[in-house]
Amino acid sequence: MNSPTTAAASLAFVLHDHALMINRLNKLVTPLDDARLAEQPHGQVNHPAWTLGHLALVLDHGCMLVGGESVFDATWGARHGGGSQPTTNRADYPTKAVLLEALNAQSQRLGVALAACAATALESPNPIERARGRFPAIGEFLVHMLTSEPSYHLGQLTGWCRAMGWTVKF
Repeated sequence: MNSPTTAAASLAFVLHDHALMINRLNKLVTPLDDARLAEQPHGQVNHPAWTLGHLALVLDHGCMLVGGESVFDATWGARHGGGSQPTTNRADYPTKAVLLEALNAQSQRLGVALAACAATALESPNPIERARGRFPAIGEFLVHMLTSEPSYHLGQLTGWCRAMGWTVKF
């Protein structure tokens, strides 16, 4: 078991990595043409309009794991949740500005929630049954939500940009 000092330092490292991923996502998506964010070039299904909303929803779920309430309605969850099917209809998704605002707000919100969270809460069993096999404790699931999930989707979005014929710069 980690001491509170070690746990706090570890959390600071995780939050630092998360901030880097969110910054890269913002730099990648900000210059993109909003009207084209639901295209699926060359089989790239997870386009930015879906991915940004999905990541915001994942971070919202992270806030719920440490006692917060969801800020999204059922429509957002159905449109961006795991297992949802991205469509090519741009009108099915919020604007790029709304998506980036949601992503950035949820990132900040989860960081604040974690700073106020007791280390013992992170060691509690993961209440999400379908994820418990891979992430037995809340803290393990949160580390995934903060690091692996955004970097996985950053890779997808980089591939999406290249499939669109656009230069990728960070």
